[in-house]
Amino acid sequence: MKKVNVVSKLIVVFCVMVLTFAAVEASAQTNECAASFDFQSMTLHVPCFSLDNQLFWLDLSLISADPIQFQLVNFGEKIYGNASLSGAWIFYEAGDNDLYMVFDGAGGIDDIGAFNMGPSTYQAQPDGALTFTFNGNDGAMTFQGKMTSATTAISTDPISGGKLEKVSDISLFQGTWTGTLTETSTAKTYNMTFTVDANGRITSLSGFAGPISGRAYGIPDHAVAMIRTGETVNYPLSGTNPYNQIQLNGTLSGNSYIGVYAVDNGPGNDGTFILTR
Repeated sequence: MKKVNVVSKLIVVFCVMVLTFAAVEASAQTNECAASFDFQSMTLHVPCFSLDNQLFWLDLSLISADPIQFQLVNFGEKIYGNASLSGAWIFYEAGDNDLYMVFDGAGGIDDIGAFNMGPSTYQAQPDGALTFTFNGNDGAMTFQGKMTSATTAISTDPISGGKLEKVSDISLFQGTWTGTLTETSTAKTYNMTFTVDANGRITSLSGFAGPISGRAYGIPDHAVAMIRTGETVNYPLSGTNPYNQIQLNGTLSGNSYIGVYAVDNGPGNDGTFILTR
C-alpha cells in the first residue's frame, strides 16, 4: 500500500514538474539535482527527487509532445552516491589481471593497482550508475559501471562483465612477506621481502631499489598487490632491470601467497611468484 501511495504522489508531482521542462535544452530542474533527457529513447531521467522527506530516482517516458505528457516507467529510492565508493575495492574479470582501487568517498581515486596511473576520478549516481575517468600515460580513459549492492558493482562499457568488490578486511596482508619472483622466459629469479601495514600499504621493500610505494589487498579468490620501486625504467627491454612497477595477482591462503606477476615493460619479464609471511 505504501508503494502505491508513493507512485500516485510521484505522478501528481511530475504532472506539475514537466510543465517547466524545456526539451530544446534537454534538461529539467528538480528539488535536488538536474535531470537529463535522452532523445534516442525519449526518456527523462531524474537522478534525485525529494518527496515526503525521501529521495528517489525516476525514469519518465515521453508519450506526447503536444500536450507534454510523461509516463512513469521506473523509479527507486536514492541509495547511492560518491560516498558509496570509499576505501579499497578489487576489480576482476575473466582472462585479465585483477587490480585494486582506493576511493576517497568524494569522487577521487587515491590509488589504482595498475601500471602508469595518475590521479583519477569517479562519479556514482543515485540509481547506482558509475562513471570512472582514469588518467594514465596514454591520456584519459572513461569507463561505465553500475552498483549492484552496497559492496559490489559491475562494469558495463567498454568492458562488460567485470566485477568490482569492496575489500572487507584491509589488513588481510598485514605482516612481512618473503619469497622469489621467477621469470617465465628466462627462469631468472629475484629475492624479495616487503612489509604491509594494517591499512594495506607497503611500507618497506628489499630486493629492489627505492623509493617504494604500493598496496596489497585481498578478497576471496582474488589477492592483488602493486609495488612501485625506484628501479630504472627501460623501453624497449635490453637487459637492464625493468622492475619499476610489479603487479602481483594470485591467491592468499593463510601465510602463503602464490600466483603470477607482471612488470611495466611488457610480458618479456613476467613470471610467477611464491611468498610466505
